[in-house]
Amino acid sequence: MALIPQEPRQQKALVAILVAAAGFYLFFEYWRAPHLEALTVEQERLERLESQNRAAQVRALQKERLEQQAAVYERYVRRLEQLVPAEEEVPALLRDITAEARRLNVDLNLIEPQADQPGAYYTKTAYTMRVIGEYHDVGRFLTTIASLPRIITPVNVVMETFDNDDLLEYDSGVAVEFEIETYVLPSGSPPAAAPPGGEA
Repeated sequence: MALIPQEPRQQKALVAILVAAAGFYLFFEYWRAPHLEALTVEQERLERLESQNRAAQVRALQKERLEQQAAVYERYVRRLEQLVPAEEEVPALLRDITAEARRLNVDLNLIEPQADQPGAYYTKTAYTMRVIGEYHDVGRFLTTIASLPRIITPVNVVMETFDNDDLLEYDSGVAVEFEIETYVLPSGSPPAAAPPGGEA
């Protein structure tokens, strides 16, 4: 069987098939293949851009969250600074404590300062105190100290019954020795804002 047909019609058909095959080959090799390669490159670039875009969105959300957290922490710090007395406010706080003792009818007969303990941001200040009075009055006095507009904490509370003497007589008298602790802003720090209500 001959590979090349003898009839002119079949020969023309074979030539047409060969020309079409050559055209298809040339089309694929010189036009389609480079375009496919360029399309693949563009698709990879698009995927990279989409990935970078997603990463940027995540970073933007993280930044927004961090900014919100920073704003919350800033409010906490501002409020804390309102509650922490400045160094020059401590004498006024001691006067407030003395006035509360008189108001609640307890005898404040000892106020002894302890050594300051400087810290990185605040200085811890403590005073040893002793009060004598009716049991419930002394309880109200300690509660009042803990409720002052600045952070003052009664600690190391030691209570004992009080035996009446010639000057002080109580139905249910107690003598209480305790320490108050507060953290003050060191000298040179900007003054804390006054707490709501205008109290010092």
